[in-house]
Formats: sequence, C-alpha cells, structure tokens
Amino acid sequence: MKTLIKLIGIVCLSYSLLHAGTYLVALQANNGMYFCAENGGGGDLNANRTAFGPWETFIMEDLWAGSATIDNGDPIGIRAQSTNKYWCTDPRTLGVSVNRDVRGAWETFINLGYVQTGYWIRFLAQGVGPNCYIYARYGGGDGVKWGSFEGSAAVCYFKVTILAYDPLPAP
Repeated sequence: MKTLIKLIGIVCLSYSLLHAGTYLVALQANNGMYFCAENGGGGDLNANRTAFGPWETFIMEDLWAGSATIDNGDPIGIRAQSTNKYWCTDPRTLGVSVNRDVRGAWETFINLGYVQTGYWIRFLAQGVGPNCYIYARYGGGDGVKWGSFEGSAAVCYFKVTILAYDPLPAP
C-alpha cells in the first residue's frame, strides 16, 4: 500500500518511493508556465500551467551509479509523479511524451546544470541524435519538443523547484 505525504500543498508519493539521487520537482519554462504531463501521464508533455499540482510534478532519477545528487552532466530519467510514466522523446512528432513504463535510450536525458531550487537547467536528449535539446518554444504552448537547438537559447532553460528529495544512499 502506498503511503501519501503532503508537501507544499500537494499530495506526493511516500518518501519510501524516492531513493538516493531522486528528486520530486516542478519545472517551469522561461515564461513561468509549469510543465504538465497531460492526463497525469500517458500523453504529451506541455508547459502551459500557471501552478503545479500532481500532473505538474516529476521524479528526476540520477542514473549515475552511486551518486546521491544529480549533478551537471549526469544521465537522468524523468517520470510523472502521478503515474510513474517516463518522459520519452518521440521521433515521429519531435515532441516529448510521458507514456513509457520502462526507461531506455529515448527515455534518458543528460542534465545540464545543478538541480537546486531556483536554478535554471537544460536537458540533452539521448538516443535521438547529437545536440538535441528539450525546449519549450512559445513557452510550451505548442508542446515540449526536442531538436538540434542552440543550447544557449532561452527556450532550452527550465527553472527547478525541488519539492522533496532523498540524498541518502540506499540501505
């Protein structure tokens, strides 16, 4: 049975489901809109919400073995807090979906930046080609996409709000 805790006004998964190097976060596009896993997961990733709730919170997992924090250059997986579905780069639409149960190359990203509240970070998509960044053009109004974008472009930066994390090594 899942235990629920309440953090910053939203119901979150139990800390026991977080492990070393795992963060519960909300992400904002450069226009201040929050990322959202439509229907809580199973659909597209957009950046069109003015506040965060269960559909707008994500679990970032550090895939670098033995690390207790997500650092610049670390490979990560990102999944919806509400359904545990992973973000996935979709080669058919050049969009990002939140519809995968298992993480593979298309569900793996490189974190560019330091995961701390108030910091701006970028994600480099893996498995789809060189220099493919995640971006939210028009503030994410037409969905969150991936492509060969100039990595310094404002649409490639996302502001982090950490809601919970587990910095301790797994027992």
